[in-house]
Amino acid sequence: MNYDFDRVIERRGSDSIKWRRYGDEVLPLWVADMDFVSPEPVIKALHERVDHAVFGYGGPGEELVNVIRQRLKRLYDWDVPAEHIVFVPGVVTGLNLAFQLFAGPGDAVLVQPPVYLRDRFRCIREEHHGFDQDICALQSAQPCRPGFSKR
Repeated sequence: MNYDFDRVIERRGSDSIKWRRYGDEVLPLWVADMDFVSPEPVIKALHERVDHAVFGYGGPGEELVNVIRQRLKRLYDWDVPAEHIVFVPGVVTGLNLAFQLFAGPGDAVLVQPPVYLRDRFRCIREEHHGFDQDICALQSAQPCRPGFSKR
């Protein structure tokens, strides 16, 4: 499959948040909002779904879970049960859930820049005494929990 990453798609004046937010002097280069045409298989799948005309709640399906499990096994030799794979609506949601699950009150949380949407982590960083790329603070920090080590 060939993809055309050189074609310029004008998105100013569209519903694109990144292009509406800033003036002409800013060229927003967001991570998850690309400015090229979607691949044909994606467009085809979306058309098929729209033509079906019933939307409701969908799920990722067993095939995706199996692909993820196979990849984790191949890359890391991890045997992950299917019921341990949980889908979340986005990276930021997933990170926030991980902080809540694995960091308790008083634990330190290291948030490595660059982090997009970093303001959404402010309450987590403050609540858990996190710090932001301060090497001196990192070197003098105590481990988050017994058994964790600084390496």
